[in-house]
Amino acid sequence: MADESESSRAAYQRLVKVSEETTIREELRTWLSRTPIHGSSPDDDGDEAVVRNFVEEHLATTSALHESALQHFADIGQTDIEKIGARFAASLEGAREFLLPDGQVDRARAGLLFIESYRDLPLLAWPRALVDSVVEMEQSMLLFRTHHARMVERMIGRRVGTGGSSGVDYLDATTKMRIFTDLWAVRTLLIKRSELPPVKKPEAYGFRG
Repeated sequence: MADESESSRAAYQRLVKVSEETTIREELRTWLSRTPIHGSSPDDDGDEAVVRNFVEEHLATTSALHESALQHFADIGQTDIEKIGARFAASLEGAREFLLPDGQVDRARAGLLFIESYRDLPLLAWPRALVDSVVEMEQSMLLFRTHHARMVERMIGRRVGTGGSSGVDYLDATTKMRIFTDLWAVRTLLIKRSELPPVKKPEAYGFRG
């Protein structure tokens, strides 16, 4: 492309420049990592311990809810308790790996979980609205790709696409591609608000005069 014409070279240079800039996803992670968790910010003394305690407490609460659900299934005569227990165990392990990859706290993901869990706090209202707007934007992109693939299939079936691509198969593959994967994945980790541990330092999240 860079060798075809002057306009192509200019377009190529623009693409190179854009590829070197910080992405929205990277900026979003940086922003999420600054989320105050239980009143603690990244620059505060002891912040790492506060965030780790939040994560471990959330995982412990999740585990307790799983145990309660398993007991309920046993009480009503559910026969495949072992399979259900294995699913719960896999879910809990997935949550742990999401929040503590390689055993280290991922502060951006912890911040995201805190925002989603305590979304009713005044200070977290607009951060949560922003997160939801990004998810809504990506959802619109996924729906467009799905509708586009079906339109193409209706018009040309599954013949080879323009440029020798696999056509509809390629378009279908794009419907599985997501940019903001963490924003979707965190939804799996959420627990009922009635089961959430109380926020520490709630005054840090209220309205200020």
